[in-house]
Parts: sequence; structure tokens; C-alpha cells
Amino acid sequence: MLKLDLHPDRLAVGNVGIHYGWVIVFVAAGMRLSASAVRSSFSILEPRLVESFGWSHFTIGVGLALQWAFGGIFGPVAGWLGDRYGVRRTMLLGALVFTVAMVMTSRMTEFWQLYLYYGVLLSFAMAIFQVPLTAAVTMWFQRNLGLGMGILQSSQGVGPLLFVPLVLFIISWFGDSESGMRVGQWVTGVQAEGQDAGLRAAFWVTGIAGGLALVVFVKFFYDEPAQIGLRPYGATGDEPIRRVHQGDTAQIRTKVFLNQAKHTSAFWNLMGIHFWGCAGHAILVVFLVAIAEERGLSKGAAAGVFVVMSVVSTLTRFGVPIAADKFGSKGVMAVCFFLQCAPLILLFFAHDIWTFYAFAVLFGIGFGG
Repeated sequence: MLKLDLHPDRLAVGNVGIHYGWVIVFVAAGMRLSASAVRSSFSILEPRLVESFGWSHFTIGVGLALQWAFGGIFGPVAGWLGDRYGVRRTMLLGALVFTVAMVMTSRMTEFWQLYLYYGVLLSFAMAIFQVPLTAAVTMWFQRNLGLGMGILQSSQGVGPLLFVPLVLFIISWFGDSESGMRVGQWVTGVQAEGQDAGLRAAFWVTGIAGGLALVVFVKFFYDEPAQIGLRPYGATGDEPIRRVHQGDTAQIRTKVFLNQAKHTSAFWNLMGIHFWGCAGHAILVVFLVAIAEERGLSKGAAAGVFVVMSVVSTLTRFGVPIAADKFGSKGVMAVCFFLQCAPLILLFFAHDIWTFYAFAVLFGIGFGG
């Protein structure tokens, strides 16, 4: 009979020991997924928001721009909270803010509410699940970090594969079912019917379910290996087991590192690359389905373009960190950014489904990187 030992410091399946760092990777990936249902499928929701609320693409785009902008502003705050109070506690705060933001977004009737709840408040929760979470995962590995980060990053690409069908089902069921509409009216306090009720449900259902899932995942998350008496994966047996993020020494080390890093060009270049890269592809990803529909594709075909792009980006999200470990990050980064730019030319001439799918494959490679 197969024996399982589920204690974190001696995790094993049969006679095979498993370092808890791999559990941390999958727990972190689960957190990313739990908090990204609507965000990863927003390209599907955007044209439906235009139809239901009568807002322009520009009005909705401003809400998305606010989320990206405030996500950057809240990034240092989220990092400070993780250092000051621990990643685990910060995650619980993030789960609470995430749920509140999603439920409040489901109650919106004016565009400024989209800006406040989805653009600003939700961005704080998303910053928590980007900055401290990623930093914490790196603490668990001295070897195979590229593989661990590849698994974590690929979870963002898996999101649309899982949630686009789920969100479409939620919109359909809560928009067509009398009982679903009644539940939605009770949760949101808004007398909504049809697609309007379904759209609101896409926010509050995934917000409440995602918040509960986040709380469960936090139970299995630890800030660093020494917290449960382990060394990082790949560390030698003679290395001491010590807490990195605890005590005065850790605070001094963090302060010295930041003071040195901010005076280097590499630090600011990386910030600029990440910001402008994300700003560029975020605009396209959000409006891709709307563009495809306006060029004559059906809603199903347009959603398929988005899903294909997500499938391809999932593969490259997994493979790029491993390739960067092997070949160096600069060359790999250059290829990925080139493939985020060059395929855009296809969109100027795309009117048939195959051109859109060709774009989805090529852009997906760069987007995943």
C-alpha cells in the first residue's frame, strides 16, 4: 500500500521524498489562479460591458489603465508589507481586499465605480499576489529556480484556459436562470436581468469563490524554508538553517540592498522594461476579442483567438525561465519582446479567422516570455 507522509518537513510519497519548495510553487500558482479569474478573461468581458452598460471602449480602457498604474504604485507597498508582517499575513489581507473589490465591482452602476473598485482597490490585492508571492517562492530554491518560476509563471497563462469557459458559463446561467438572477439581485442589490445579471455574477461569484480558495491556500504557505526547519531546495547539508526575513539583521540587509540597487542602471532599466512591456501588451490583450468581433468574427471565434494566444503563452511562460537559466536572460528577453511587436503588423490586415489565429500563435510566444 502506498504510504503518504504529509508533514511539511518530511513530505514523501512512498519512498520518494518531496521538498516542500515544490508544494510552495503549486500553492503560489493556485493563489495566482484564484485571484485572476476575471482579470485573465477580461478580454471576453470587455465587449459585453460595452453592450450592457453603454460605455465606450475608451471608458473601460481607462479603468484597466488605472489598475495597471495603481498596481505599479502599490507594488512597493505590497513588498514592504511582506517584509514587515510576513508574506503569509499579507496574503490574508490580499484575499480580503480581493473579495471586497470583486463584490463591490459587481454592484457598479456608474463608470467611476469601475475605476474605484476594479481599477484601484483590486490593483492593491493583485500587487500582493505579484510582488511578495514571487519573492517568497525564490527563497525556497538554490537549484532549479528557473523550473520553479516557470511553473509559477505558466499559471498565469493557464488562467484563461480555465476561466474563459467558466466565466462564459456564469454569464449564461446567472443571466438566463430565474433562481440565478434572484441570487444575484440579493448579493448585488441591483435589479439586473439577462446579460447584465450574468456580467455582475462573473465578478461576485469569482470574487467570493476566489477569496475562499486564497484563504485555504494560505494555510499551506510558509514564508521561507527555515520557518518549518528546512533548507532551500538544492542547499548543502552543512548550510545552517536560519530565518532570512526575521530580526534586525534581516532588516538591515534589506535596507542596504535597496540602497545599493537603486543606484544601479540595471535596477531602473528592469523597471522600465517591465512597465512599458506590460503597458503595451495589456492594451492589446484587453481589446483583442473586441477587435476580432468588429472585423467580422463571431463571438465564439473571437474568444477562440484569445484562448489560442493563452495556450501558446502558457507554454512559453513555462519554458522561458528555463531557457534564460541556460542561455542567459538578455537574448531570450530580446526575442520575446520582438515577438510582442512584429506580429502586430498582422492586425492591420486581419479580417479572416486564420490571420487572427496566426497572430495569436506568434504574439502568444512573445507574450508568454
